[in-house]
Amino acid sequence: MLSCKEATRLASKSLDEALTPAERASYKFHLMMCPGCRHFRQNLLFLRQAGEQAKPMPPADTAPAE
Repeated sequence: MLSCKEATRLASKSLDEALTPAERASYKFHLMMCPGCRHFRQNLLFLRQAGEQAKPMPPADTAPAE
């Protein structure tokens, strides 16, 4: 079984690229057994979604004058 450290690495990797079939199977099995890593994955997905929905801030040098 994967360690939590390896599972969190795969969680991050899965957001950027496809996991191999072996990685995916090991990761899914780990998630079934580990509530901490399931929670980590939920938080990671939430942060990614929040970042995608956030409006970009203007650069500091173009901020509106008061």
